[in-house]
Amino acid sequence: MQLERYRDHLTLHKLSGFAVHLFYITQYYDPKNMDSVKDHFQQLQWFEVFHWLQEEYREDLYCKQILKYMEEIGLDKTRTFLPQDIYAVQNLWKTLSMLDEYLDGKTAHCFTNLFGKPKQLGTRVTQLRYWNRYVIHNDQSDWKFVGCGFWMEHENYPEAF
Repeated sequence: MQLERYRDHLTLHKLSGFAVHLFYITQYYDPKNMDSVKDHFQQLQWFEVFHWLQEEYREDLYCKQILKYMEEIGLDKTRTFLPQDIYAVQNLWKTLSMLDEYLDGKTAHCFTNLFGKPKQLGTRVTQLRYWNRYVIHNDQSDWKFVGCGFWMEHENYPEAF
């Protein structure tokens, strides 16, 4: 809806003889079909803007501050896989299997006796993706949960909690 309003606004200016262009910049891929202005519509992701500024205006004092801010809020994400990234993906299932060995069996048995049956395995991977933790957990009352597992924050190795 908002893009359509922008398109309509720019179309009026184009009919008046102005050169117009609509940039749609997002953090994540979000395709939009703007056929009526396709010659004047450009979709970008923030990391592309970051890399363009870095290549073209790296020495500009103002751009340095913009780049620094974009890094702070995570808009500088590279899309180039490094060797350590490939190595991590290749060993992901081995690592998850090792984490599961610690959490299942005796740990899960004690946890179940104390707090009830842990939630399904799928939530562990979701937690790893969004909260940097890999835990078994059980919801308690009043928006609280009890968990046992690994937090992956701020350390070279995960810590068990």
